[in-house]
Amino acid sequence: TSYFVSITTLCGCGATGVSYSTGYSSNGPVPVRTYGFSINTRVSPAAMPYCENFESLPTGSMPSYWRSRLATSTDQNSHGGDKCLRISAGGSIIMRQITDANQMRLSLHLYANNEAMMEDGAVVVGLMADPDSANTFTPTDTLHVTALGQWQHHVARLGTDADTGRYITLRVAAANGMLYVDDVVVARCAIDSAAVSAS
Repeated sequence: TSYFVSITTLCGCGATGVSYSTGYSSNGPVPVRTYGFSINTRVSPAAMPYCENFESLPTGSMPSYWRSRLATSTDQNSHGGDKCLRISAGGSIIMRQITDANQMRLSLHLYANNEAMMEDGAVVVGLMADPDSANTFTPTDTLHVTALGQWQHHVARLGTDADTGRYITLRVAAANGMLYVDDVVVARCAIDSAAVSAS
């Protein structure tokens, strides 16, 4: 949620919660200078399973509570439906905060298309503790989107930290080209008892 906070100086001469200077003009009280700033509070974590197909977005925008660098929704080249997400080389997206109290591992499912001849279509998937600090990014998996011009289903492991309120992040590692992403799902996957005993 976004809030705008303004700070004003309260002066005498009839001020009633709205700040006016002590002088009057022919049109009434003269406002004093106001200083303002914005505050954004974080949204509640998304419920599981979390799905985003980008269909409800206006072209050129991002889903609510997602952040992006060199990424936007587009009505070109989608997998299922009319819209998808386009991420330019060197770009990234930070998804809405995900949490799961059931102590199960989470996985990220998505369709990707290496349409614009990226070197190897490498997408680094990871988790961030704080979306405002790049230093909190921890990679968990790398997806290789190698088939040019074809949609492929990919699954990324998110590790055991995904259920502690982290932010899923995708970073396009290539220096040139473009990647399309569609039909994103974050889902639970049961922890294999043999894998737990082995670790």
